[in-house]
Amino acid sequence: MVKSLALKVQDISFESGERLPLLVDTATGIPDFESTQYILTQQRPRNLSASTLRSITRAIMFGYQVLEVMGVDIDERITNRALFTLEELDQLANYFRQTQEVLRGRLRKSSQKISVVSIRKGRRGLHEPIETVAGDSAAIRLIYFKGFVDWKVKKFLLGNAAKEGADTLWKALQSFAEGMEVRAPKKSRKSDLELPEGLSKEEVQVLLELIDPASQSNPWKSASIKTRNKLVVSLLLATGMRKGELLGIKVHDIDFKANEI
Repeated sequence: MVKSLALKVQDISFESGERLPLLVDTATGIPDFESTQYILTQQRPRNLSASTLRSITRAIMFGYQVLEVMGVDIDERITNRALFTLEELDQLANYFRQTQEVLRGRLRKSSQKISVVSIRKGRRGLHEPIETVAGDSAAIRLIYFKGFVDWKVKKFLLGNAAKEGADTLWKALQSFAEGMEVRAPKKSRKSDLELPEGLSKEEVQVLLELIDPASQSNPWKSASIKTRNKLVVSLLLATGMRKGELLGIKVHDIDFKANEI
């Protein structure tokens, strides 16, 4: 199997309730070292949601697959103080627009033996439409993967700053960042009407009345469930915390004397 096809994004659950998405080898279950290091040291400390960390991890996996399709060994390029040519930047931007299924198909084909194809069939294949993702999705993928490459290069430079060619690699990194910014699909501008809205004050009041354990309209039967759900909704409304953060709260996180979490 092609190396990058053997990778998958898998959630790791901690005792605290935190979920951490990692890129792992499907055969061994061992996490990919560099992407795991990047997530743990650069992204997890930013208190990002599990879904955002998962998107970043998926973008890294997708980037690995793109580089494999292109035949680019990014570690070798960094060691040689070079990154991408202008043509390769165009290829990167093009591949990042394609769906995961299309890219996986390319990788599977590249791993198979070359077969003879008729000119007519080959010409027809050239004009077949390629499935792509929305511009916003492609842009986010590209931005996340650009951040990973940026970290890889800077990590290398940190350990080899005094060596010959460091300036060359630094300039190559700047050209890469600028090239990706120019080629990244433009995000669509949503109107105010399309932006997500919270509950109005009137709706919040109705919700609080509904989940009151003493309310006749409370849909739950068990007294303990009613109390728990009142606590859950009250915490979400009062703090704005994410669902994952709420799930991670343990009894020992609560200071009953100070009335704090």
